[in-house]
Amino acid sequence: MSLHQSKLKLIQKRKSILTCSTPTPNFRSNRKFIYKEKKQEITKENRAIFDKLLTIAKSTISTFSSSPYDRVIPNFRSSSEISRKNKEQKIAFENQILVKKLIDIKPFLIKKNLDEDYSEYKKRKKRLTKLNIPSPVKVSESFKPIIQVVNDDDLL
Repeated sequence: MSLHQSKLKLIQKRKSILTCSTPTPNFRSNRKFIYKEKKQEITKENRAIFDKLLTIAKSTISTFSSSPYDRVIPNFRSSSEISRKNKEQKIAFENQILVKKLIDIKPFLIKKNLDEDYSEYKKRKKRLTKLNIPSPVKVSESFKPIIQVVNDDDLL
């Protein structure tokens, strides 16, 4: 039996939970039971997905160790097919290397550092609000022409 068929059987064994909208004498206990059943189904599905991800990760790591250039190329009809196949293998190998590098990169956003920055921001904001900075004085409309005349005279 293949891996796919065994996973399919696991999925098919799951029960479908039917909910009843009409209240019954044990409505609360039924809701709790249904909630627990749904939770169990979700954990089973999550476990199945997790297992699939693990198998994918194991298969990709094993392919990184071998180089595609070491493999024997089957006989093709023309040299263009050989060169095309070589290019495809080279691109696939480079993509695998890039994926490995992306997986190995450590995250640069760390929650602890973000929390510290936010607390510093709050402290600075609090200090700035405590300062008594006078608001800028607004010039009334009647004084604006006088200010412009003075500024024009300064330019001459």
